[in-house]
Amino acid sequence: MGRRDKKRRSARRSLVQTDPFEEHLLQISRKKKDHGYGSLVRRTVFFQFRLAADGLRDLLLSPICVIAALLGLLRPDNPSWALDRLMKFGRSSDRWINLFEQEDHCMSQEKNPTIDDLFNHVEREVKTRMDPHASPEDIRWASQFSAAARNKRPNI
Repeated sequence: MGRRDKKRRSARRSLVQTDPFEEHLLQISRKKKDHGYGSLVRRTVFFQFRLAADGLRDLLLSPICVIAALLGLLRPDNPSWALDRLMKFGRSSDRWINLFEQEDHCMSQEKNPTIDDLFNHVEREVKTRMDPHASPEDIRWASQFSAAARNKRPNI
């Protein structure tokens, strides 16, 4: 790769505007301490559940959208009233599903509840019932996976 190619790429990078939200996510990602195997497995499983919830929501909203349009035809003074309500519900369900962990990194003071809160609650309940004497830091699955990975590494 020549100098000319490097200059072109750096010039293209300077022309592209960086998204402040993505910059914020990168800073948080660098500061995050939990980069172990357990965290990876946990986030992957939770992402799969979020994808399923998002797909189910999309499946349900498709016919409801047609119904909302038909309802709008019945009210000539404000034909988009039902569709507007559906869009509002869609935005709030997007925040609740939190598919790409955007709510975890919200810059606002007030964090909205997400499906992750439900997953965390279920995880705590299952772990507490499995071992009622476990310490609070051992309640998360990630700590168990990380501990198992440390124990399987060969001592050199």
